[in-house]
Formats: sequence, C-alpha cells, structure tokens
Amino acid sequence: MILPADPHDLDKTLLEWAGGRTTLAEKGQTAWWVDAPEGISVDWVAGRVEIQCEDKKTAGFFVDWFLPYVTPDLHGVYHQLAAGEELSARWSFTVAVAPRGTH
Repeated sequence: MILPADPHDLDKTLLEWAGGRTTLAEKGQTAWWVDAPEGISVDWVAGRVEIQCEDKKTAGFFVDWFLPYVTPDLHGVYHQLAAGEELSARWSFTVAVAPRGTH
C-alpha cells in the first residue's frame, strides 16, 4: 500500500500498533521493521488507514518511506504446506481520506 507523505509533515505522520507508536520524524530512518501481527494504522494530514490482521498469519510490517510516499508492507508468516494444500488469511484495510481531526 502506498500512502502520501508530505515532507513538511513528517512529524505529523503517525504510525500506531499494539506495541508502540512513532512518527516518521521521530523514527529518523527511511526503513524499519514493525513487529505488529495484529495490524497497524497510519495517520497523516490527509487521512488514515487501518490494517487489521489475523495475528497467527501475519509477521508484521516493513515500513519504508521516500518522499512523497510511505509504504507499510504487510508480511505474512511462512507456513510450509504439502503439495496441493492451501492456506488462506484475511487482512482488512480501512481507508479514510479526510482532514485530520475529522476521521
């Protein structure tokens, strides 16, 4: 998922998950791993996205950003399967595009 990141609002782009929270400015890195098997939310000036996950099938998120984008990439848990065996997982993405404070 690719989301907008304004270079003037790095301190206002907030990532939250069950184990913590940070802004792009606070993190001070352009790429990092977030151990968030239950999901993550990204709140920025133009809106908010929430990603809810099945925790036993989700490892977390590799977050990277390069102006003008931030990408929280979901990574699943590896499961070795027998030939012909299938595994399904459900992830829910909720996107709200609105000025901050109205979503």
